[in-house]
Amino acid sequence: MKSKFEFSDLKKKGTVEVANSEDVFFYMLDIVENGNLKFFTENISEIFDSIPDEKYWIAQNLVSCKGKKRLFLGGVTCAFRRDIFEFIENLIKKEDLRNFILCPVFEKDTKFAVLISDEGSFFLYIKDEQA
Repeated sequence: MKSKFEFSDLKKKGTVEVANSEDVFFYMLDIVENGNLKFFTENISEIFDSIPDEKYWIAQNLVSCKGKKRLFLGGVTCAFRRDIFEFIENLIKKEDLRNFILCPVFEKDTKFAVLISDEGSFFLYIKDEQA
């Protein structure tokens, strides 16, 4: 398991207080775990072209379990789509891609999340409306 990621090379446009980072992360993770897979690709341009150009939360998907409780160990920040695209592209070139989840900054109820695997696969999940 890779360690916590600091997002030092990402042009950040906001931060999340430590108390709220778990809420943000687990909200995104819930979309991935309980949503419907709409799209899968190994092409970074395809996934980023399929999502709106707006501000996104990005979190390292790093979770540990202590008993039945899941603990979020990664970091969360936000940035614009184009900056995240460049950031992920650079990580791929450096062969240092991690597991990430991103979704639009949710001022309203967000409907999708993107799971990025450390192997360079991209999954677009849509929130299940019946949940």
